Amino acid sequence: MQELITSLNIAMGDQALGDDLKTVRKVKQLMQAYTSQSQDWVQHAVYHEGARYTRNLVDDGNGKYNLLILVWGENQSSPIHDHAGSHCMMKLLAGELNEDLFAWPKQSENGDKELNHKRTAALKTNSVA
Repeated sequence: MQELITSLNIAMGDQALGDDLKTVRKVKQLMQAYTSQSQDWVQHAVYHEGARYTRNLVDDGNGKYNLLILVWGENQSSPIHDHAGSHCMMKLLAGELNEDLFAWPKQSENGDKELNHKRTAALKTNSVA
């Protein structure tokens, strides 16, 4: 994992991802190239019993991004959310995860905003999304 962290910091340099699709693709390639080995990350995989999930900081990414390990309890979920214009990539280090993706809500005829489910991605160990 230390090699991944070093490679991410080099790829990112002193910039955040922003709209630079070349860097976004490079970061995704680096995440895909890393093969999960529990001895690399188990010390960061802390779960607080009773929580939906626990966020654990692994590296502050040159102050431009955060590399986190998120740990969910069995049958737990995260609420529907967005990332406010920032990029989010994840690599599943162990287990299985279903990621439900939604389209940004549009105004309906009665004035309500309706959330539209786009798809569900079934992720397995070493998947990147």
